[in-house]
Amino acid sequence: MSHRKYSSRNVFPFLLLIFFGLGGIFFLNLGFHFFDRTKDAEKKEAILYVEKGSAQVLTWGSSAWTEVQGQKKLLEGDTVHVSKAGRALVYFYGKNIIRLDENTEFQMEALNINGTVSSAEIILHQGAIWVHDAADDFSFYVRSDDMSFEPLDTTMSSVRIFSLTQDVSGTVRVIDGGLHVKIFDRNEPERVLESFALKSGESMNIGAKDIRALENFYTVQPISLIDEDFKQSQWYSWNISEDASPMKFLLDF
Repeated sequence: MSHRKYSSRNVFPFLLLIFFGLGGIFFLNLGFHFFDRTKDAEKKEAILYVEKGSAQVLTWGSSAWTEVQGQKKLLEGDTVHVSKAGRALVYFYGKNIIRLDENTEFQMEALNINGTVSSAEIILHQGAIWVHDAADDFSFYVRSDDMSFEPLDTTMSSVRIFSLTQDVSGTVRVIDGGLHVKIFDRNEPERVLESFALKSGESMNIGAKDIRALENFYTVQPISLIDEDFKQSQWYSWNISEDASPMKFLLDF
């Protein structure tokens, strides 16, 4: 009986194939890892762009405001103030945008990532913002003095757009989609006095008189249709025009 001998020349090609195969898998996984980290980093980016006039940013932990004319990356905790006769916008991941009217101040409370879903938590101190929530995997959560605003359904595929004004009272107008609105006790800020569901075309105004009524266990009826005067305002016209091409400003970067 004869025995066939295998030389190292016959084994070497197979070892080489295994080596390159394992190497390819390693570098492929490495590429996916860096891609995921890059995408997560993009989801936690917020870029302030001054469209008109000027704006100031108070960096978290700082006591000095910084003038911004152009664009600036915002971090969690930063506060933005838009000057008189100014306008600005903040761009988020997935074509999501918040526009700020003159004399508006808001704080970037948090940018969150939970698996494939991300969100931004915003506090409006004064002025007016226009929120354009265009991505299925992104949501805005907004808080003002006495109210909070979040999507009625975070799984809905339609665009969610609303305008919020905070001065002596708070007024929210839903242009598209739906909002869940909570009203809070001024003496106990975490205590919910009432909640409402707003649909497209509806608005709600809450002032100090309404808060007192709710604190004394009276009911209020603050929901109405969006008024025609608002639809004729420059603020409404500008935002509707910008919503038609919300990425246009990025060409200047």
